[in-house]
Amino acid sequence: FLKRLGFDAVKECDEFKPQSGKETPSALCNLRMRVGDILGSPLVTNGYYAQKQPIMIKIRGDRALPPRISFFNQNGRQYVDVQIGELDLSFFALEADSSSKPIITFKLSALLALEISGIETDEEDPSRLALKIRPDANLTRITFRPVEESNTTVLDGSSLSSALEEKINYGIAIYSDKAIKLKLPKEIEIGKSEPDEFSPLGLEKISFGKDGLQLKVEENQEYIDILIRLILTQFLSVNGEHSEFTVP
Repeated sequence: FLKRLGFDAVKECDEFKPQSGKETPSALCNLRMRVGDILGSPLVTNGYYAQKQPIMIKIRGDRALPPRISFFNQNGRQYVDVQIGELDLSFFALEADSSSKPIITFKLSALLALEISGIETDEEDPSRLALKIRPDANLTRITFRPVEESNTTVLDGSSLSSALEEKINYGIAIYSDKAIKLKLPKEIEIGKSEPDEFSPLGLEKISFGKDGLQLKVEENQEYIDILIRLILTQFLSVNGEHSEFTVP
């Protein structure tokens, strides 16, 4: 997960060396998939696993409680409201468990409020558009409860769930201050490498015009409006000569 966000945990955490102006590793180091980082210190101090023991999470949904998505506006901001009920989260210690039994299984219920920004030109790369998604920590609620008889340790399951809940809330707080940015292309080239279904139309590229891609949340509805304004570039043969046309 962290790698997908462009964060190299080995370099930034394991190989970290204090430098002038940066004496501690990134806060994201607390979110790595390791026993001590995810389930807290009790499993380590009581001799069950090493601090850096890799951990795997298996997630199973409840068919009776499917996730629900809706949208709302608050204080001039657009939100996606994601409700998740009774997910099973099973934790396995990789390279340590000889059996198929997890360390423990939790039931997860969550109410996630994700703020969606307008789509604008990316400040870091003007050739792209950027959509920012920010979890709002003040409107987000996450709860865990241990599944009965799933705990394979003698430790109190609530102590393990509280450590996990603290980590997740910590991660939400990080991105509540710093949004996750999704980059989108401003134009898409078509049929340059090889002929495709667009070739007979002479389509060369599709571009987004000014304010060409917009999102609008409909209050208390289960859908979102997407407004698209496209510019089509065509190369056609007219009277034996190749000409470029732009629409509109």
